[in-house]
Amino acid sequence: MDLTTLKALKPAAFERAADGYRATGDMAATAKDHVDNVVAAGLRKSLNGLALDAAAEELSRLSANFHYTQIECGLISTALNGFAHDMEAARNKLLSALDDATALKVTVNSDGSVAYPEAQPKSGAGPPLRGGTVGGVTDPTAQAVGRQSALLDPNPHHGEALAVADRIAAALKEAAQADAKWAPRIRALRADDDLAVSSQDLKDAQSDMRGVLDAGKEYLDSIGGPPKDATPQQNAEWWKGLTPEEREAYLSARPELIGGLDGLPAEARDEANRIVLAEKKAEYGIRLDAHPEPPADEWTWINAGGTRVPGPHRRMDGLGQEVRRRVPAPQRLARRHGGDRDPLRGHREGRAARGVSPRLQPGGERPGDHRQRQPGHGTAPGRVRAGYDVESGRSRG
Repeated sequence: MDLTTLKALKPAAFERAADGYRATGDMAATAKDHVDNVVAAGLRKSLNGLALDAAAEELSRLSANFHYTQIECGLISTALNGFAHDMEAARNKLLSALDDATALKVTVNSDGSVAYPEAQPKSGAGPPLRGGTVGGVTDPTAQAVGRQSALLDPNPHHGEALAVADRIAAALKEAAQADAKWAPRIRALRADDDLAVSSQDLKDAQSDMRGVLDAGKEYLDSIGGPPKDATPQQNAEWWKGLTPEEREAYLSARPELIGGLDGLPAEARDEANRIVLAEKKAEYGIRLDAHPEPPADEWTWINAGGTRVPGPHRRMDGLGQEVRRRVPAPQRLARRHGGDRDPLRGHREGRAARGVSPRLQPGGERPGDHRQRQPGHGTAPGRVRAGYDVESGRSRG
């Protein structure tokens, strides 16, 4: 960025271009609503079956294109307005310095340096004090050294010219930083040359939004955000006080904020939430597609993120082996809790262990009756049914 370029720059031209993109985005939003609410709704009343499905699919693609156009045009409009805002601030500083140079009767060269004229000695006698040329710097240390040098020069124009040169250098640096900040963001706002709005397109739009928000912090700060912890009435007043360009800036760069603010018009919140929903849906769809497909062989090991993960059947088989290794058989469990050595032939009372169902076999006895009288026998144990619940330790019977 040089002095000639910054001086000739017209930020208003970028603002007019931003207005054009905003108008295009508004037309795309209107077309999207017409397709969704009028055309598609009318087809559902007059068609059915495969014809309706095919038409609805095509209309859905068309609506997605209009929505994507709306999103991208909003971002481009915001980026151009943000660029114009930053460049106008730098240009105003430059023009102010040039005006002061004219008033001080010093000459500004095309490279930003400033020439100052000769001066008469304070005593009025003697040869004139020599003039010269100084260049501006932005480093604070270098500026201090230059001021010390000007103080030692008896020509008073030296210090005046140096102050103007430093202001010019500061304006050029600010403009160069703004240009370097916005140029890659604006170049990134390009769409693929096809009619299919893919998840990757929407993910790129989400990335573009973060880039515009990061570069446009000063621009959004100049607009002013909603009051903190505001009531719906206060939010509504804030929104009413914004210009259409400022509303578009917040809708494009901060849709999640606008969508969650009570008090704002339903249309604005709906558009903001639709942007967030479409981009989040695309983001999670891409993450889901990154997962490996289930293997054709149910016993195949899957490589997921560098970790070998067994297939579902292999995991279930391993779980069964672990259960058989750790959980004792019901008979062994019953013996541990005082039951008979043989629950079918013993003469002692069988006891139901914790987690084992004591339900008896057919004979009319209630599940709570653990002893059964039989002719010719003593106390016979009740038959124990294995119903052990490994997780809870409770009976399933």
